Amino acid sequence: MEKRIVIVGGGISGLALLHYLKKKYRGCEDVYVTLLEKNSHLGGTIHTIKEGHFTFESGPNGFLSRASAIRDLARELDLSGQMIHADSQAKIRSISVKNKLHVVPNNPISFLFMELLSFTDVVRILTEIFVPKGKADDESVFDFGKRRLGENFTKIFLDCVVSGIFGGDVKRLSMKSAFPKVYNLEQSYGSLIKGVFHLKGKKDKETVAGPKGSLMSFKGGMGEIIERMYTQYGEHIRMSETVETILKNEGQFFIKTDKNHFQADEVYLCTPSYHAAEILGNLDKELSGLLDEIFYAPIMVVGLGYEKSDFPKSPKGFGYLIPSSENRDILGVVFSSNIFPGRAGEDEILMQVMLGGAHHPRLGDRSTFELVDLAKNEIKMRFGAKSEPKKVFSVFWPKAIPQYNLGYSKLLEKIGSRLEKIPGLFLAANYIGGPSLNDCVAHSQLTSQKSRL
Repeated sequence: MEKRIVIVGGGISGLALLHYLKKKYRGCEDVYVTLLEKNSHLGGTIHTIKEGHFTFESGPNGFLSRASAIRDLARELDLSGQMIHADSQAKIRSISVKNKLHVVPNNPISFLFMELLSFTDVVRILTEIFVPKGKADDESVFDFGKRRLGENFTKIFLDCVVSGIFGGDVKRLSMKSAFPKVYNLEQSYGSLIKGVFHLKGKKDKETVAGPKGSLMSFKGGMGEIIERMYTQYGEHIRMSETVETILKNEGQFFIKTDKNHFQADEVYLCTPSYHAAEILGNLDKELSGLLDEIFYAPIMVVGLGYEKSDFPKSPKGFGYLIPSSENRDILGVVFSSNIFPGRAGEDEILMQVMLGGAHHPRLGDRSTFELVDLAKNEIKMRFGAKSEPKKVFSVFWPKAIPQYNLGYSKLLEKIGSRLEKIPGLFLAANYIGGPSLNDCVAHSQLTSQKSRL
C-alpha cells in the first residue's frame, strides 16, 4: 500500500527526521518521503562560512561528546572520521563582571572561593540542603535559584547559564520547562545537594551542572553534517519551496507551496513555531494561535578575525559570558580559534561576539553597522586590539531561540491536545524537547517512531 510523507523544514530537526524515516522504511519501495525547504540552503541556523583561513559558524559551534543522539547520527552518516574534540583550553570559561574576567573553576571547592562570591554567598550555597522543597506549580529560574542558592549566585551564574543556552531572561524562563532535570532533582530529593550525592556515580549525575564531556564538532565545521545529509538524501529534498498552507480532507493532507501541490498521509512540521502557525492557519486556527504564542529571542552573531600580533596578549580559553545585570547589549564572546583547529590561520585569531537575547527584543531596529561596531569595541576594550579586524562576518537571527518561559509546559500540553485531533500531523523542532542540537536530533528520532504503515 502506497504511503506518502512530507516533511516541512530543512533544519537539523527536519533532516534528522528524514534520515530516521528513510532508515525505518528502508526497502519499502511504496513509501515516499519528501522534505520541503523554503530557503536555497539547508541547515537552518547551522551554517559554516569559510573565507581565507577563517571558518565562521553562524549558529552552533558544536555539541557535547556525551550528546549521544547527534553523535550516533554522525556515525550513521559515516562522519566518525570527521568528528573532532575541542582543545583542552575550551574548558576554561569566564564571566565578565564590571569589565573584569573571572575564570569559573571546574572544581566545586575552588568554585566556592571565587572572588565573585562573598562569604555569605558561600554559606547560603552550602546550606541549600536545609531549604524546603518548592511548592509552586511553575517557577522562574531566578526565583528557583534565589530560593535555593541565593540571589547573588543566581544573578551572576544562573543568569549566565540562561544567556548561554537560551539568550533568555532568567526572571521569565521556566525552571521546569527549561531545566527539567534540575527541577526534578529538587522534586525527587528535596535538595540539589542531596540529589547530587544520591546520584553520584550514576549516568544522570550531570543534572545540576549540566551535561559533562568535551565539546565536539567536525573538521570542516558544523556544516559538514548538513552537507552529508544533502549528499545522502538530496533526491528527496526540494529547496526553495515555500509551504503556504495545509488542508486535510478524508484522511489526506493537501500541501500547497508557492510552486506546487503535494498530497500526503503524514505531515511533519519541522519549522519554527511561528512558521508552523502560518502554515496551519487554514487547518486549525486554535493550534495556529497556540504556536504563535511562543516568543523567540533575537541574536546577532559577529565574527571578527584578527592577526595575533594585533593583541598585546592572546585571549585564552573558550570565552566569556556577561550577566544581564551588567546592562550590556553583548551576551558574550567565544574565542572560536581557541576551541577547534583550523578555524583560523596559525597567526590569526577568530572570535564570535553574541549580541541581543530576550532582554533586547528590538535588536533588529538597529543597523548591522552599529551592532558590528559594538562587537569590535568590546574586543578593543577588553583585549586592547591595536588594529581593525582583517575579516568581519555577521548574521542576524531575528527569531533565534524559542523561550521556554513561565507557563510553557501548559502551552505545550494545549498544543499536544490539539494535535491529537489531527491524526497524521506531527511537530518536531527546537521549541519541543529542548533547544540544543542533540535535543532536536533525539526528538526527531522519537517522532519518527510515530509513523505507521
